[in-house]
Amino acid sequence: MTATTEWFRAWRLVSWRSAIVATLALYSLVGFFVVPWIVKGQIEKQSLQILKRQATVEKVRCNPFTLSLTIEGFVLPDRPGSVLLSWDRAYANAQVSSLFRWAVTLKELRVDNPYVALRRFEDSAVNVLELMEDLGTVESEADDTGGLPRALLQHVQVVDGRIEIEDRARPEPLLWKWGPAEVTLEDISTIPEREG
Repeated sequence: MTATTEWFRAWRLVSWRSAIVATLALYSLVGFFVVPWIVKGQIEKQSLQILKRQATVEKVRCNPFTLSLTIEGFVLPDRPGSVLLSWDRAYANAQVSSLFRWAVTLKELRVDNPYVALRRFEDSAVNVLELMEDLGTVESEADDTGGLPRALLQHVQVVDGRIEIEDRARPEPLLWKWGPAEVTLEDISTIPEREG
C-alpha cells in the first residue's frame, strides 16, 4: 500500500503522453459513471418539477466512446397505481457531426417495448388532459425562434409498441389494446434545405 501511495505522490505530468492518458482516463470516468448518475437524477427530478409526476428509471448507461446513451426501465405514472408512459429500453447513438452541423444528429434511436395509455378515470378526468393542464402551470420562457430545433435522425425504430385506450367512467369499463407494433423511420430532418 505504501509503494502505491509513494508512486502517486511522485507521479507528474512529464510529457504530452501523460496528459493524454490522464485526459482519457478522466473522460472515461465521467462518461461511464458520472453521466448516467446525472441523467437518471435529472429525469426523476425534472419529471416531478415539470410534469408533476414522479418518473422512475431502473438504469442509465453511457458509452462516451460511441456517444451512446441507454435508458432502461422508464415509467411515468398518470395517477398512483396506473402508468401513462413506459418503455423497457431506449437507446440513442449520437454523432460527432452534430458539432459541425449545429444540429442534434442521431445515427440511431431505438425504443423497445414502449407503452402509452389513454385513460379516462372514474371521475371522468382524462390522463392526457390532466398532464397538459399540469404542463400549462409551469412557467417557461418563450422561444423567439418559433421553429423546431435543428435535428437529423438517421434511423428511428420503435419495437413492440403498445397503446391502450381505457374508459373507467362507463358503467361497464372499456379497454382497447393495440399492438405490439413496429415502426421504422429513416432520415428525419428539421434542418432547412435538407431533404429527409
